[in-house]
Amino acid sequence: MATDLKGLVAGATKVVGTVVGTAAGVAAGAAQALVGKTPRQPKGVDPMAEELYWREHFAAEPYFDGARYSFDDYLPAWRTGWEGKGKYAGRIVG
Repeated sequence: MATDLKGLVAGATKVVGTVVGTAAGVAAGAAQALVGKTPRQPKGVDPMAEELYWREHFAAEPYFDGARYSFDDYLPAWRTGWEGKGKYAGRIVG
């Protein structure tokens, strides 16, 4: 009986935690919408233009291995690059 009660309490705790977490996320999104804030994009970088560029030029890169990998395999790395370029523009890396 104690084991059944323990399982019931654990299940109820998970449900309550999920509901509270979801409500907090919705509230945070609604608050941002009300004050007009949107997630920041890196300055000077157009994600759509960057992806289009790479879709058209990826096969010409010397490291591209078309026999083993596709465009989608390389995309996360390229995305990291263009987002970092916008986020850290003007900083010296070394």
